[in-house]
Order: sequence, then structure tokens, then C-alpha cells
Amino acid sequence: MFKVSRTTVRLALQELESKGYIKRNRGKGTLITPRIEINIAQLLSFTQEISKMGFIPGTILLNTTFIRSDSKISKIFDLQEGSEILKVTRLRTANKQPIGYCVSYLNIQKFPELRFQDYSQTSLYDIFEKNLNIAIFRASQKIFGDIANKEEAKILKISKGHPVLRVYRTTYTKENIPIESVEATFNAKFYFYSGELYRERRI
Repeated sequence: MFKVSRTTVRLALQELESKGYIKRNRGKGTLITPRIEINIAQLLSFTQEISKMGFIPGTILLNTTFIRSDSKISKIFDLQEGSEILKVTRLRTANKQPIGYCVSYLNIQKFPELRFQDYSQTSLYDIFEKNLNIAIFRASQKIFGDIANKEEAKILKISKGHPVLRVYRTTYTKENIPIESVEATFNAKFYFYSGELYRERRI
């Protein structure tokens, strides 16, 4: 149709694959690789972020367990160290491709109804706001680059030492009570953050 040789097409596909724009699988064909751009000025759930980019979000629940809070989480939630909290570990996907490994700690001391929710499908923010009628107001967040450890590499289907983005976020209700603290690891090949910055005006 376009009068392009097979060699040219093959080389073009190789170039796109080397830059991470597509992924070729034997028996499945060529798939477009999700490139997730996140605006750091907006507070959205993972599901909202992925959907906004036109991809299909997915969740694979890896584990839920009740644990005792360490000093770090106790300080975040303003709890006595050793308080019971809920740990939810999930793999997040876009178009069925592994994107992020998320470990969420939930404040069941202040929100005991979180004990009884289904975390296998729904966005956590949907659980908070739609299921439990808890309004989310703000979040504090830290982002930095790192490399994947052995466990993360296995879950995200990447090599150990592959570049990742680590996101630490604590989410607060409108009463300014911390409800969730999440430690997320994203494949840096697919995920990047953007924002519009303004220089402070000087008098």
C-alpha cells in the first residue's frame, strides 16, 4: 500500500523496539508499549492515571496481611509503634503489561472498615471514596530514581538492576487524617512524571 520494502519496515520496527515504543512477541505479534505520563500537580489514583492515557488499567492482588507498624509507619499514621495495620501488595498493569509493584499500608486503627474490603479489583481511591464515603483531600509524595532488586525484577518481568522510579506517597482525608502510605516501584521505561513550574516572583 505504501510502497515500502520489508527491509525498511523491519529496520523501523527494530528502531522502535530499541527505544521502548513497541514490544514484539513471538506468536503474539507487535504490541504498543504503554508510555505513562503523570502530571505531578494532580492527585489521581493509578487507575485514573492509566485510563486518562487511553490504556486499560489492571490489578493483580499479590497479598494482604495484617502486620504490626514499625517506627516509620507509626510516625506517618501517628500511631503507637506495634499497632495493627493492613498491608496490601499489588501488581499494577497497563494493557496487561506489568507497570508497577505497589505496597500499601492502610490505617485500620482510624478506619477499621478497611479491614473488610476487596482489594483484588478496585482502585484504593474508589474504595475510600465510593465504597466508604471517605473524601480524599491531599497527598505528600517523594519520587526518586533507583534500580530494581531481585524481587521487583521478577514481579515486573525486568532484569535485576533495571532503572525504576520509586514513589512514596501518603494520602490524607479532608480531616487531614493519613489513610494510606504506599511504596510503589515503577518500570522507568514506561513511566515518567511531568509538571508545569513557575518561578517565584520577586519584589
